[in-house]
Amino acid sequence: MADTHEMGLSAFYGKPKPDDEAVATVKHAIDIGCSHVDSADVYGPRTNERMLAKVMAIPEYREKTLLTTKYGAYQHEEGKFTGPGNAKPEYMRQMLKDSIERLGCTPDLYYLHRPDPDVPIEETVKAMDEERKAGKFKYIGLSEMGAETLERAAKTVKIDAIQVEFSPWSTDIEHNGIAEVAKKHDIAIVCYSPLGRGFLTGRYKSIDDFEEGDFRRNNPRFQGDNFQNNLKIVRDLEEVAKRHNATAGQIVLAWILQRGYYVIPGSTNPKNIDENAAAAKIQLSADDVAEIDKIVKAADIAGERYDQAGMDRIGH
Repeated sequence: MADTHEMGLSAFYGKPKPDDEAVATVKHAIDIGCSHVDSADVYGPRTNERMLAKVMAIPEYREKTLLTTKYGAYQHEEGKFTGPGNAKPEYMRQMLKDSIERLGCTPDLYYLHRPDPDVPIEETVKAMDEERKAGKFKYIGLSEMGAETLERAAKTVKIDAIQVEFSPWSTDIEHNGIAEVAKKHDIAIVCYSPLGRGFLTGRYKSIDDFEEGDFRRNNPRFQGDNFQNNLKIVRDLEEVAKRHNATAGQIVLAWILQRGYYVIPGSTNPKNIDENAAAAKIQLSADDVAEIDKIVKAADIAGERYDQAGMDRIGH
């Protein structure tokens, strides 16, 4: 199943959705079987968790949901960012307490959102494990950690999930050791932005397709000539999709799912959620997979997946 990433309902992709519309969208996703609902304290900031609380307050939705949230990407006050991430145990405990209050319930999976170079990962995950044992959440996750950091963490406590960007234009984890470490320690790989922030669906043809305030207007892969250069992989994927009477986005999700990874594509409307969920029914043949692998390998993707400040915040 293609599950759901809720960031875009509250932040980064243009104007946030009104709460009633966002709540209806999340309910629809859960109704059709998207049980993995992903959030973070930084989305909004804080408003995304409060919106989800309105859904989680309904027992039938909470019971169907694997609820995840994250901390430590950036420090923030109401409505603004105030500093870089923080993985100190005392900060984590306060952020977890705050998230639980905003969500109105305990999350199932709790992530450290970004590595903190000033705090040993062993110290952080030991503290997270103490909170897990105290019943504050069930599973420990790390997001955008490097392979060496993930290995050290997994040798310290049980790590249940690693959240990473993965798509046909972001396959780093299969070359930098992360996928290998995850397999070794039985860590689930959860892929965010599996559709390349919407680019790989083929819906966007120029930077002008994004409203003012949309994060993508400043993303290197969407800038200048990079945008048009990167459309080639979309056209190639669309040729594969035609044979399955599918969209390029559905083919991308099917390709990732058949690799054994989980996907959490973001979406802000029910129609796109339906389309994403239907990708789970597509069975790619060995020839299809080989063709997509060839397309991916040959792709000359222009631009980093974040600006320099964003790239400095991920593990390498």
